[in-house]
Amino acid sequence: MDIQAYISSGVLELYIFSQLSSQEKAEVEEMRAKYPEVAAEIVRIETLLEKFAFDFEKKPRKELRDKILSKIDEIEKKNKENSKIIPLYSTWGYRISIAASVLLFATTCVLGYTLWQKTAENKALLVENKQQIDLIQQELAIAKNPNYYHVVLGANDSTKQQSALVFWNPKSQEVYLEMGLLPALPPDKQYQLWAIIDGQPTDMGVFDITANLQKMKIAQNVKTFAITIEPKGGSKAPTSDIVVSGDVS
Repeated sequence: MDIQAYISSGVLELYIFSQLSSQEKAEVEEMRAKYPEVAAEIVRIETLLEKFAFDFEKKPRKELRDKILSKIDEIEKKNKENSKIIPLYSTWGYRISIAASVLLFATTCVLGYTLWQKTAENKALLVENKQQIDLIQQELAIAKNPNYYHVVLGANDSTKQQSALVFWNPKSQEVYLEMGLLPALPPDKQYQLWAIIDGQPTDMGVFDITANLQKMKIAQNVKTFAITIEPKGGSKAPTSDIVVSGDVS
């Protein structure tokens, strides 16, 4: 079976969004267990969706929460003072009045917060969101391009859960790297990607940990991709053991 064609078919996206029949779902899960490339692609798509949701999440400022809590204290204090003179409310009535007041205040704060946003800030947010969308679309376009090999880089140390994913186009010689599971490094160190060509490591560039797809140097006739930890700025030849590697199949 042509695994790359299967990955590019769109069935994995339908699987993630639960749009397949039970039989089709079982087939995808069977492919996932049988082919590491399929499993890696499913994880990659799920990560992209999670990143997309996180990037577009916008939480209210801390000041809003503080104002709401302050208003609750103010209302409780006021009602306690009133209750010493004339107990106008039952227990349930008191709770309902508190809830209604807080809800009204919170709604007013949220509306005010939304209207307060400056036009320039909103425009900047729109630009940022568009950039994020463009990056995600670029990643999906590369992942679905049948001209790209998907090379899964696994940990050389079986006791560690480390991974990365390389997209390599033999025709254009373009190479893209997507971070998987690699631990953070000290400031004086960087990860460096290598292409093993005719048995010799060729520098493909250094990189830092980021959620975005990274374009590396071009390469041809690659047999294996590997990553090592090098001094900041990179090395002409590997100076440490391989962290993750994967053969082009």
